[in-house]
Amino acid sequence: MMTRPPVQSLSPESICFPVPGSQPSAPLQLRQKAVFVLLENFSMLSFTGAADVLVTANLLRSSAIFDVETCSLHAGKVRSDLGVDVAVDTTLARLDLNNIGLLIICGGLRAQLKSNAALTSLIKKCHANSVRIGGLWNGSYFLADAGLLQGLECTIHPDSRGLFKERFPGVSLSARTYLIHDRVFTCASPDSAIHAMLDTLEGMHSRQLKRQVNEILLANLDQPGTLPLAHKLEKLPDSLIEVITLMENNIEEVLGLAEISAYTGMSRRQIERLFNRYLDISPAKYYLGLRLERARQLVLKTRYTMSEISVATGFACTTHFSRSFKTYFDVSPSYLRWQWRDSDNLAQ
Repeated sequence: MMTRPPVQSLSPESICFPVPGSQPSAPLQLRQKAVFVLLENFSMLSFTGAADVLVTANLLRSSAIFDVETCSLHAGKVRSDLGVDVAVDTTLARLDLNNIGLLIICGGLRAQLKSNAALTSLIKKCHANSVRIGGLWNGSYFLADAGLLQGLECTIHPDSRGLFKERFPGVSLSARTYLIHDRVFTCASPDSAIHAMLDTLEGMHSRQLKRQVNEILLANLDQPGTLPLAHKLEKLPDSLIEVITLMENNIEEVLGLAEISAYTGMSRRQIERLFNRYLDISPAKYYLGLRLERARQLVLKTRYTMSEISVATGFACTTHFSRSFKTYFDVSPSYLRWQWRDSDNLAQ
């Protein structure tokens, strides 16, 4: 991450910040500012991976093409998911909106997913000015909150999918690890943050520059696959992903295997073979796991009662829900919420 002393009296247009390892820089108006808004408990790996793409692009040019700047919601320091406090360049209140070409909201596992008026205002202003905007880990929550994802397919870290679906039922969630729509992109994992930023770099500059950065950072590794579950990163056939997506989109109103067969055009036997071959589990048990994983997210991320969570995840009664939850996770939902302790992390 590049750091620089704060600027107070000079106008941004007249200032040129040197980048370590680069030649003397071009005037600022020929460069673009990439602003990373770091939420409390942000994913350090997602942030550094995405920022590394931009810094590496700078080093491959005779003069820098990005000024990388970090921003916090309130304070001058932000704690990462590693427990490391990171000193940022500015805050939302002091952020200079001139020359921003890229705005990235960097979330994390314990980042608070709550509306923030100042952040929403920033996202809307940047969107109106044709700035490219992205969300890392669960940063897409704030893009959706600002209305940027209406009518678009997006992605978010699996641990936040339950809360996202409850909060934004009209936004389509994908099992892909990252998605880009014109000037808006969303990422669900640290590795996909690099790939999304590489594609964004291509859109802002050239395929050649993307290829050069890719060769340095990733050595042409395969593109990331899909995220059907929080712990699954493997590549699956499209037919299986179609079934999993259908299950994910019908957690509250649970579908029977006959209904899934009718929707997908595959026979029950075909569906069972796909699950057994690629996931070594029956469709029914996998579907139950999806529902219980969604329930775990709601237990940890919301203030919903256990009765409300049982209904939201397709259980006929709270007793059945609690028993199934404890069997699956080896802990009751009430005890798990008590263990979470930090009530500030629960959404209303």
